[in-house]
Amino acid sequence: MAGVVVASESLGSPIHAVAFGRALASANLVAAACGQQIIVYELTSAAPAPSSSSSSFAFEEKNRIVCSTTITHLCWSPMDNAICATGTDFSLRRFDVKHTPHQPHNRATAEGATWVETFCVPAHAQPVNDCQFNANGSLIATCSDDGTVRIHHGQTGRALSTYDLLHPITRVLWHRGRDESNRFMVADTRGRIRIYAYGSGDNRAIMTLFTQEPLADLHWQLLDDSKVAAITDTKWYTFNTQLSSLPQAHGALDSPGCSIAWSPRDTGVLAIGMADRFKVIRLTADGDHDVLAEERGGATGVSFHSAINACVVSMGATLLLFAF
Repeated sequence: MAGVVVASESLGSPIHAVAFGRALASANLVAAACGQQIIVYELTSAAPAPSSSSSSFAFEEKNRIVCSTTITHLCWSPMDNAICATGTDFSLRRFDVKHTPHQPHNRATAEGATWVETFCVPAHAQPVNDCQFNANGSLIATCSDDGTVRIHHGQTGRALSTYDLLHPITRVLWHRGRDESNRFMVADTRGRIRIYAYGSGDNRAIMTLFTQEPLADLHWQLLDDSKVAAITDTKWYTFNTQLSSLPQAHGALDSPGCSIAWSPRDTGVLAIGMADRFKVIRLTADGDHDVLAEERGGATGVSFHSAINACVVSMGATLLLFAF
């Protein structure tokens, strides 16, 4: 069945990053980085248009976190009560939902909930390309054009370890399993994906995956962590780390690749963002793929909902929700 746009929200300025909440209880949370603000929305049901038989949703604004710099990347904490973010000043920030004596368990969507900046620390000497909480929220990883990956204390931002990889690092991503919460992978401009085990006492990669172009994005499959997806200017790739360090499948792109994400509900569904379009595909056993959704426009970020077959995409200054 073809995917459809079931919600949209115009923010007025380009959106640099977007992410659904990670915890099932707060799966309807959406955070979007827009200029010097992080806007927190809750996805709510809306009445469908008279001409449509599809369910309809709305992005209901809950909070605006105002920053002193333009926010470039963001990530929810595992319980969705904190957000880490990086800015054009090469900093790492953490924001937490403010707790009060009368509302000790404030959720990000609670009426009157506010966010406070817990810390702001220098992260790198050059532009920061990503930030990610690990699976239990105790660590934050950042990566940069300066060729380093830094592991920070999740509560204070203090740098705990630095991996000097010599070439610009475009993405960093922790394993989402709590029993593997020390494992992370990075993508670089030489087309390599390297997997590390933080805290093992050995800073060497435990595995390297190979492409032939600078990498723009990568993603671990939540249901099957042997599967990795990556995207470059001209192709998307999938890997099976149990079988090979070389791609198991790939496809050509119509325009430069920007973002890629696996569905957390289906190991065969992949979202691909490009400079002039976005699509969701299903990988099939014979190597072909079916297009589940497609939309014209530059897709700079994509994030899947954890409980329904839907994903949010940032296209310029607009958030779009696709259901398929």
